[in-house]
Amino acid sequence: MAEVRVEQAALDSGVVMAFARYGRLLRMAYDPDDITEADALVMLREQGALAGAVHVVHRTTA
Repeated sequence: MAEVRVEQAALDSGVVMAFARYGRLLRMAYDPDDITEADALVMLREQGALAGAVHVVHRTTA
């Protein structure tokens, strides 16, 4: 099972979502001004970054 760490971030203009894979960990940031978290996860799956079962973890900044 892969773990997806989800973060909200102000990304550059025209970039709505970015991700990087570290083994079974996938770290994803999306810009909530441009896209919803659900849409960002759908984009990951469409790009082939998500396969099989995943565990989504939300990261909050203090």
